[in-house]
Amino acid sequence: MSTSVKVKINPEVLVWARKTANYNIEKISKKMDLDSDRINDWENGKETPTYIQLLDLANYYRRPAMLFFSPKIPESDPDSVPDFRTVPGRKKGDYSTQILFELRSARARRYNLTLVSALGEYEIPKFNLKAQINDNIQALAEKTKEELGVSWGRQDSLKNYNQALEFWISKVEDIGVLVFQFYDIEPKEMRGYAIYYDKLPIIGINVREHPHGKLFTLFHELGHLALNKEGVSNFSSYELKDDVEIFCNNFAAEILVPKNQLLEMGSVKRIADGTIDSLTLFRLSKRFNVSSEVIIRRLLSLKKVSWEFLQEKKEKWNSYIAPKYRSKKEDQNEEKEEVKLKKSGKKKNKDKTKKDPNVSRALKRNGLYYTGMILEAYNDDLINASDLSEFLGEKLHTITEMESRVFKRGVEE
Repeated sequence: MSTSVKVKINPEVLVWARKTANYNIEKISKKMDLDSDRINDWENGKETPTYIQLLDLANYYRRPAMLFFSPKIPESDPDSVPDFRTVPGRKKGDYSTQILFELRSARARRYNLTLVSALGEYEIPKFNLKAQINDNIQALAEKTKEELGVSWGRQDSLKNYNQALEFWISKVEDIGVLVFQFYDIEPKEMRGYAIYYDKLPIIGINVREHPHGKLFTLFHELGHLALNKEGVSNFSSYELKDDVEIFCNNFAAEILVPKNQLLEMGSVKRIADGTIDSLTLFRLSKRFNVSSEVIIRRLLSLKKVSWEFLQEKKEKWNSYIAPKYRSKKEDQNEEKEEVKLKKSGKKKNKDKTKKDPNVSRALKRNGLYYTGMILEAYNDDLINASDLSEFLGEKLHTITEMESRVFKRGVEE
């Protein structure tokens, strides 16, 4: 088909696709570098776009091009998420385009798994963790750890944030929860999300947070799944008034900093004046792989430190949000350095053991559970190489290294 040929599409679907991507006429006109009247004419059926313009629209709206030829609007929108948690007055209509696309992508990946599992008759575990808002938090946390197969001794052996994050994500995935880490969205806009299904529910975590912030978000969102209260969160404070949010914060805190183990610490037993010194706070934070704020709030809930002490510390807590990822300027500076080295005839020292960042990014984005099942479907000849690349969103040479990492993890376990 010639790219200049105009195509007859359904204008109602065109309007639907734009609105579900949270674009207004002016914004998509600017992206297409067209007058807004042209977009209006397409949506009113007065004119039709060319084939290449249709492909551009499909790309911006993240919809398959063939969808625009459909005689009617899809009956249901799989992107729907019922609420925007913790921010008064915010709702689905307030989602940015990036958030909507992330939620859509997460649901699409889950759908891919339902397809390959049906083809291969793979067994997918049912999500069995259930909770009520008035449940005993400590008992629920203990039950959850039993479901995850994690003892305190194993938890205590995790010696750094990154190791703890990787370990806990793998355990949550083992009970059939898809855990996707997302990029390019500010933590203040979205820290995490939970989408409930009886099988393959989804947790999303913002990769731009500090590892211990991501770890807390993981269990906060798991609490939401247990309550079957899905949605998007961007909480930046523990001082929440919503009962569900308070429950999920307390659940995450009890999982990561168990009451009994915390109270058994000698340094905690020695607290006598309602305060804790910085060195002890640092050591407890490191021991439990959480932020200082989590430790102090746990101690406050157990009446070991005072509210006044908490208020004194609040202004210093900025550790949840990680520094931004590499900027364009940093990349440009590295390119300049490469040019200088090439001209001088010198070779840049390279760490041969350094992992490909593209592979690491892809594994975080897709999660090991999802990646492993898609690779298994490919190896079982249930999908072809094109499907494999599309489902994982990567080129085949990157997927080869991804498979090696997934296989290595399986052997280590």
